[in-house]
Amino acid sequence: MTFEVEPHALRQFASRLQDTYDDAGHAKIYVEAHGTFSLHQGGLMGFVLNEHAKIMDALREMIARLSRLSVESEDNLRRIAQMYEDTDRKNAASFDATLPSSPRPIIFEG
Repeated sequence: MTFEVEPHALRQFASRLQDTYDDAGHAKIYVEAHGTFSLHQGGLMGFVLNEHAKIMDALREMIARLSRLSVESEDNLRRIAQMYEDTDRKNAASFDATLPSSPRPIIFEG
């Protein structure tokens, strides 16, 4: 069994996390536009205004957390992809250094 990582695939997935961040932003806008109301606007709902405020705070925190996770995960995936590429380059250079040099043809320009 072998383990392989395709840095390009990591970067593609990281780019998709930007979509998640954008979606969280849209969710925040929607929640703020449609999730708040005053005591006067609430009518009978005014009786549960305190509980509603707690739910709204929890929802805001979840959306903020989703935004942070998306941004941090995207950044980390890009760094991981770079780390794998750097490691591959270093390993290839180390391996190449163990091989005997091969004669190069002399090329005359004239």
